[in-house]
Amino acid sequence: MYLPNLVHDLPRVLFSITFIAMMAIGCFWVVQFFMLGCLWTSMLVIAAWPLLIKAQLLLWERRSLAVTVMTLLPFVLPVSIVLSSIVNNSASAVTWASNLNKVHLPTLAWLCRRMWRWRDASSMAPGNRCLPAVSPF
Repeated sequence: MYLPNLVHDLPRVLFSITFIAMMAIGCFWVVQFFMLGCLWTSMLVIAAWPLLIKAQLLLWERRSLAVTVMTLLPFVLPVSIVLSSIVNNSASAVTWASNLNKVHLPTLAWLCRRMWRWRDASSMAPGNRCLPAVSPF
């Protein structure tokens, strides 16, 4: 068996190992943000697997139909619930919108009093001598 005379170049080997290590660290650095999502997704897939098998049995033993139903179910079900809620509450929304001219904003006198007290207290502080000269009132 012929073995060629391999010359081990130490800097080349060290740079190669360093490059591979840096690439591994960089890959982990990018992937770490997706690890929690992948873990959560895998938990959902494991939990929903029996439901997929039952859907496959109900849908003529076709995995593609079962996957389609399982994919669309999380989107169609919430949208239908929201639309049903909007239709059921439309009468009260129309009543509220027709009486909108009778609705007035509450007075915030307590907030104004508190703001004026804060302004008066801060103007008496030693560092705020120029506050009365700058205030618009």
